[in-house]
Amino acid sequence: EWKKRVHPDDLEAARAAIQAYLSGERPTYEIEHRLRHKDGSYRWICARGVVARDEDGRPIRFVGSHADITERKTIEHDLLRRDAIFAAVTYAAERFLGTATWEERVPDVLARLGHAMDVSRVYVFENYRADDGALWTTNTHEWVAPGVTSQIDDPRYHALAYDPDGFGRFLDIFQRGETAQGHIRDVPHGERVVIEAKGTRSYVLVPIFVDGAWWGIIGFDECTRERDFSELECDALRAAADTLGAAIGRARAGQAAARLAAIVESSDDAIIGMALNGVITSWNPGAERLFGYTTAEALGQSIAILLPPVGLARMPAALAQIARGDYYALYETERLRKDGSHVAVSVSISPVRDVSGNLIGTSSIYRDVTERRRIEQDLHRRDAIFAAVTFAAEQFLRGGTTWEDAAEVVLARLG
Repeated sequence: EWKKRVHPDDLEAARAAIQAYLSGERPTYEIEHRLRHKDGSYRWICARGVVARDEDGRPIRFVGSHADITERKTIEHDLLRRDAIFAAVTYAAERFLGTATWEERVPDVLARLGHAMDVSRVYVFENYRADDGALWTTNTHEWVAPGVTSQIDDPRYHALAYDPDGFGRFLDIFQRGETAQGHIRDVPHGERVVIEAKGTRSYVLVPIFVDGAWWGIIGFDECTRERDFSELECDALRAAADTLGAAIGRARAGQAAARLAAIVESSDDAIIGMALNGVITSWNPGAERLFGYTTAEALGQSIAILLPPVGLARMPAALAQIARGDYYALYETERLRKDGSHVAVSVSISPVRDVSGNLIGTSSIYRDVTERRRIEQDLHRRDAIFAAVTFAAEQFLRGGTTWEDAAEVVLARLG
């Protein structure tokens, strides 16, 4: 009877422990193993015993006790699983930090998480909006254990709707940042049709947030048996989702920075970064063309290299003004080129702040307005000529002057 109740995976070790005690190889009998309960489930027990012997030293009776240690073993197991997940999360963080594109590291990271969780499938779904504004989600990445059917090429998982007939009940759960887990036998029919198709018996879904907005989910499926995921495991999985969200956010920021850098590099305008003490911190090709200094020559120099005498005189007051956060959004002035010539420019100044919101400098856009000013002067002169000729013609036609006098009036007005 005892042999039938001991878990098959533990029977050999339990037998060996008894034999070692009876033969005198071990002074005591104590072993932890699983024992089948009346309800058919297995419980962890700590078995201890002593043997009663006859006068010849032969064992005649074995007396022992069983202590139910299921809760302790469950906690130990969950802690080991949690530590394994955190190790996978640490691995993920290291991999994500080593690349600018998180997508290329995801397959390896999902495999690590799948092994750490000892699950059948790990996957990522990304949310998107349809043309009508409805929220949908699509399967973008997946890892499966050997022998488990892949779902990523199944078109049903390329467009799942968060609507009342689909997965709408998860909306509030995920938007609150909560996990969702359960068994397929308990889910509504509309969901079960989709989920059962991939052989899932139990699942846990964890929302991914990127820059504070719900981006999608990372899911874990168990296909071989029903399984309840512990709170310790779910805590570790939330850390995994946070790490993935941070990697996606970092990649987005890098892409935005790359786009911004490309704009700055290709701009015809001069774009100059300056610290609060007036030192030049960035200098784009447009600045090289406008002012004549190369980037190597300009970086680290004072902005004073661009200022004519009038600008130099008011530079201390202007820097103090900028440090207070008080600056002109757009104005026109003159600056000096490397060759000493003056150039008319429009200047637009924007604040540069650190991650804490502290002002650390400015970014200024300088546009050459020389040609525009020349055109404006030509237009003003044309208008003046037109006004003078019109006035002289009116005087001549009224008979108030001769044409020679009218010509003199025109010349006088034009200076």
